[in-house]
Amino acid sequence: MIVTMLSALPNIDYAFTEKNVKALKNIIASVFVEDKNLRNKYLFKPYVVFDADTPESVAYQLYDDPNLWWVLVVINDINNPFTQWIKDSGRLSLEIKETDNQLLWFMDTRKKRIVDDVDHSKYLKMLQAGKILPEYINPVFRRDYENALNEKRNHIWVLEPSYVYEFAQEYEWLFHELDEGA
Repeated sequence: MIVTMLSALPNIDYAFTEKNVKALKNIIASVFVEDKNLRNKYLFKPYVVFDADTPESVAYQLYDDPNLWWVLVVINDINNPFTQWIKDSGRLSLEIKETDNQLLWFMDTRKKRIVDDVDHSKYLKMLQAGKILPEYINPVFRRDYENALNEKRNHIWVLEPSYVYEFAQEYEWLFHELDEGA
C-alpha cells in the first residue's frame, strides 16, 4: 500500500549534471497526502499536539524514535516545521506584541469572504470613528488570526505506528535510488 502511495507521486526531471538528467520522484517538494487517504483509519489517525510538543517529541511518543519526525512533517504537508508547527503560547505572544495587533482585514460572514478594498476603507473609517459595524462584518486582527491558525495546527494526522518503518524504508529506498543516479 505504501509503494502504491509513493508511485502516485509526480516525476520531475532532476539534473545531476548538464548531461545526466533523470526523472525522479520529488518526495520533498511534491508529497501531498490526499484527504481521502488520511481518512483511511487503518493507516492514519488524528492526533492532538500540545503546546510543548515538537515533531521529534511526537515521533518519540508514537514511534519510539525521534528521528522519524520527518514522517509527521510529510504526512501533514508541512514545508517548514519552524513556522508551520504549533507554537507554544509564550513564543506566540512574543511574535505578536500587544502593540503589533494590527487590523488585517474585514470578513463578510454573509458571503464568507474578505471584503474588497473599497469596502475595507469604508469599514475602517467606521471603526476609527467609533461607529458600530454591520453585524455581518467582523474585523480580523493579527492576534486573533494567529491564535486561530495556531489552534488548527494542534490537530495533525499521524501514520499508524505499525506502518511507520515500512514507510521510512520506502523513502530510504527512493533516496538510495537518487544517490545511485548521481
